[in-house]
Parts: sequence; C-alpha cells; structure tokens
Amino acid sequence: MQKLDVIYNPELDGWGNYDAQTQSVSVSTLRFPELQLTVLHEILHAIDDMLGIKLSEQDVRCLEQALTLLVRDNHSQALAWVQAFDPDQK
Repeated sequence: MQKLDVIYNPELDGWGNYDAQTQSVSVSTLRFPELQLTVLHEILHAIDDMLGIKLSEQDVRCLEQALTLLVRDNHSQALAWVQAFDPDQK
C-alpha cells in the first residue's frame, strides 16, 4: 500500500474524490464530522482500487458506516489499534 495524500479542494464537485493516477484523495469540506467521513470513504475507494476488490458504492458506504461506528463505540481501543501500527512506539 502506497502513501495516500489528502488534499483540500473547495472547487471539487461533491464531497470527495479518490484519484488513482495521483494516489490522492481530494475533499471539499473541512467541517467535522463530514471531513472524517469523506476521507474514510475515499480511503476505502483507494483500498478497493489498489487491491482490485471491485466494491460497489453501496459496499463502500456500508464499510464507511461500520468502521465509523466501530471507532466511535470503541474509541480508546481504536486508538490503541492505530498506535500499534506506529513503528516508533515502544
């Protein structure tokens, strides 16, 4: 999996977009929670593209909502999961 840049673009048509050519996600809002949901949604599209999974838009929306609820309802545990991936953590 490659690095994925997130770019703010207020001119974007819609809330977000994943560009496979530039390996970037563009978002048109900086409001919370729309920003987090849009970035997560577009990251799922990126994963789908990079791994060739062929998810439908409905699949991406379901995963977005499920992951959002998982993190929201298990906030401290989710933070520990993310920190476990940090190579600088001891």
